[in-house]
Amino acid sequence: MPTADSSCEPEVLSREQIGLVRRHLTELIGSHAFAGSKRTQDFLHLIVEHALQGEVDSLRERMIGAEMFGRPIGYDTGNDSVVRVKATDLRRKLAEYYLETREKSPVRIELPRGSYVPKFIFEPPPGAPRPPEETAPPLPAGQGTDRIGVPAHAPESESPAALPASQPRAARRWLPSPRLLAGC
Repeated sequence: MPTADSSCEPEVLSREQIGLVRRHLTELIGSHAFAGSKRTQDFLHLIVEHALQGEVDSLRERMIGAEMFGRPIGYDTGNDSVVRVKATDLRRKLAEYYLETREKSPVRIELPRGSYVPKFIFEPPPGAPRPPEETAPPLPAGQGTDRIGVPAHAPESESPAALPASQPRAARRWLPSPRLLAGC
């Protein structure tokens, strides 16, 4: 399953994959999630086309600001957040689109946080075997996990941080002590 690499190495896609991405781009831009947001549509089109042409080096904040928003090439990106704001808006609209859409597209376009290089995730053709997912080894019978995902039989010194990445962890919430609440 090819995906765009976040290391800014241009991904080599087949003509068929490029066609799938462009068709999906047209669907995205014409969707309800992107309706009425011409700048976000243009931003998505710009980054996808640069990625498809292997021009991922130009997908940097300063270059996008100059090309799309007409900023001078040496503008201060620290004081002008237009590209970061538009990327955040794009991520939100992509998430909205994929949540609303019931039909499965052969490709999914994502924009990873901290990057302006889109990631293309291709679905395997129908009937093709899916790659196996990583799973944690099963626990012996009768040994479950406690409420934060640590095996119940684990020693006290084993922390949730030492668990394999595939094992979910519950979110921790810190509550003030009763003494703080009482003003003591």
